Amino acid sequence: MLEKFPAKVEPAVWWPEKTSSKRCNGKNGWSVELEEEMKEITKVLEVKDKDDYIRFGEKALKLNKGLAIARPLLTGLGAIGSGILASSPHSSWAMVLGVMGGAMASVVNTIQHGGQVGMVFEMYRKQCWFL
Repeated sequence: MLEKFPAKVEPAVWWPEKTSSKRCNGKNGWSVELEEEMKEITKVLEVKDKDDYIRFGEKALKLNKGLAIARPLLTGLGAIGSGILASSPHSSWAMVLGVMGGAMASVVNTIQHGGQVGMVFEMYRKQCWFL
């Protein structure tokens, strides 16, 4: 399941780099001046914001990986606690393990899916597409 997480946070590539602008022939509704102004704006954004987006993307990726590992472990602890509940002389500890493991797995699942942690990572990664 962890193969869906990239090893390195990089901006998304939406289209290949162009060396010259051949679209300024009036077919797309942009004038040459407007396109040059937009290029200047993206250069400013690249200088100011790209590092922030990549840094926040790395943090979101680490959080998402941690939650993806913790949820099955906590679910397994809950299952182990439930499994040994009836056959153990220490049934109170087994009950605590089962309840706490299941409850913590539920909390982790809520944070990961309800908090849209994967979507936050993709948002930060894809904000750099214009840079």
